[in-house]
Amino acid sequence: MRVTPLWLGAAALALAPAGALAAEPRKPATPPHLAALQQADETGNYQVLAQLGSASFQAANPPQKLAQLFAPLRAYNINAVLVAEPKFTELPHLTGEGLMAMRGQYAIDGKLLQFTLIFQPEGGRWRMFGIGAELH
Repeated sequence: MRVTPLWLGAAALALAPAGALAAEPRKPATPPHLAALQQADETGNYQVLAQLGSASFQAANPPQKLAQLFAPLRAYNINAVLVAEPKFTELPHLTGEGLMAMRGQYAIDGKLLQFTLIFQPEGGRWRMFGIGAELH
């Protein structure tokens, strides 16, 4: 089952101030945006996930659209993202376009929840530029 990644928008991530990324990034715990996705999955309310995004993300991805895009995940319990440590396949890093990107996965009930998060600096914070999640 695949969930279409969104590569449009933004949300606040407290890994590092915008424009500054440590030479050796620390391995973060659960990115807060995945916790927001889990909560949206559990409640069916994607308002907070949408509001974590930048203005462009919010304009392109209202809560109803996010609910449709991530509907396939609701058939699964993805609560592990709240307590398990993600296995990063790409630690947070700056791209050539000045975005911060990371990829990783969680083992959930014999399956892998793979995720991608991309952030852009906006208003002095890292704001979610894209979020993707799929279960294999």
